[in-house]
Amino acid sequence: MVYDVGVNLASCRGCVFCRLGCLAYWSGAVTMGGLEGCRDVERGGKRWWVASFKSINDGMCESVLKDAILEKSCDGIDLSCNSIGPEGARVIAQVLEHHETITEVDISANAIGDHGAAYFSELIQNSSNIKFLDLHANQITDQGASAIAAVLLGNESLEDLDLSANYITDEGASHLAQAIKKNKTLKSISLRSNDFTSIGQQVLLEAVEQNDRITTIEGTDRMKAFETICIIT
Repeated sequence: MVYDVGVNLASCRGCVFCRLGCLAYWSGAVTMGGLEGCRDVERGGKRWWVASFKSINDGMCESVLKDAILEKSCDGIDLSCNSIGPEGARVIAQVLEHHETITEVDISANAIGDHGAAYFSELIQNSSNIKFLDLHANQITDQGASAIAAVLLGNESLEDLDLSANYITDEGASHLAQAIKKNKTLKSISLRSNDFTSIGQQVLLEAVEQNDRITTIEGTDRMKAFETICIIT
């Protein structure tokens, strides 16, 4: 049985590997549903539980996924390329707030939107465990970016944040820039393939130049031209 992951490939802003993965799913090359076939893997010396491409929706987050996460003793969870919306994001964020071992979260290529981004901003505000958060390709606009930026102003735990392939404009870029200037722990940030113009690029560049703790932008050395990394689409 092939499940509909609810992804519109024509409008998807995910990376090429994500888009190819979604295409394989739709074509039937990937047919698993629910949490069957989820696996434990090692990534960079850390233990990850991978539950990507499982057609997980908001209802499943409450009925199945919540308990599965609570039972896992791992360092990271990969929930990418599912059908998780704002309510599912709320359930996941609340569970992770009380989880003792998980420090890295990949929920990219879902549809959590601004409300979901707000739930995850509450997570990183209330939990000092989360070090890595991937929210790319999640239909996040300036509202969600602003919620995350507000938390980043005083956050002292998050080190790696991915907000690429969303719908953030100059307004959201400005809020994020203010947070980047003052944040003391962030080391890596990805903002490519958003909707800000050269104005947003400039304020972000100035912010990064004032924060020497950030060593990578989109996985590239910070000394390289920001314009080649922060792509306007």
